[in-house]
Amino acid sequence: MRVQLFVVFFITGSIIAGFSIPVVGIRNKEDSKSSIGIQVSAVKPVVFLPTDFRFNVAGSPQRQKHDHTLKSITGLVVDSANNPVGNAKIFAENSDNPLGKLPYTYTDKEGKFIIKLSEGGDYTIHVAKEKDGYPPTYSAFHYPESFPAPHVVVDKQQNSPDVVVRLGAKMGRLTGKIVSSATGSLIDDARITLRLFNNPSCEYSIGVPAAAKGAFSIVVPPVPFTMEITAPNHERWRTVENQTELTGSLLVKAGSRKDLVISLSPAK
Repeated sequence: MRVQLFVVFFITGSIIAGFSIPVVGIRNKEDSKSSIGIQVSAVKPVVFLPTDFRFNVAGSPQRQKHDHTLKSITGLVVDSANNPVGNAKIFAENSDNPLGKLPYTYTDKEGKFIIKLSEGGDYTIHVAKEKDGYPPTYSAFHYPESFPAPHVVVDKQQNSPDVVVRLGAKMGRLTGKIVSSATGSLIDDARITLRLFNNPSCEYSIGVPAAAKGAFSIVVPPVPFTMEITAPNHERWRTVENQTELTGSLLVKAGSRKDLVISLSPAK
């Protein structure tokens, strides 16, 4: 008679290891009855894995990933003429967590989208297509009067019905380069802050990464605004020092473009 005996000798995390030892029945020469002895002919290591483990190509164990997505929001993005808009960016803002990271996705060629959610709640759906001059509809700088974005309630029992999301107004674009007045070289790591002239609390701030080499391109509303630029080791630059006067503010008409070359003085 031959059976397998497993001897467990250590536990590491969720993995249990041990030995597989063959057990052989041996007849006693002095007795007609059989007795059981242990003959170790080969000792083989055995690893016991939890049911949610699997092996990758290299042979190392990996815990399986489970999809904890609860619900989703589906819909369609259209422009002012009700034409579907492809490659638009869709955001879902949860009213219970307005400061959290916004789930987002992009529309397909037919303007359709589906946003996967990790929790239910009351969501406001925002849209943007900045490449074509349409800023995010959640931006107070671009929409100081608040854009009428659709609301969707998602619960644990059912997905939301399809929602129609409209692009906001097409706006202008401010582009340019930031250079050093001392050397004429492009300045990396600058930060640009725009504020509405008639409502300075509505601002838009963006960093210019080193990879951009001092160049910037920003979608702006068709109303007067001021501009401020800061950069390491340079003096701050502003369009106007006295914001009670319109002189020095910027204005870019909808659908148009304004190019600037801005020189920053080295810090004293």
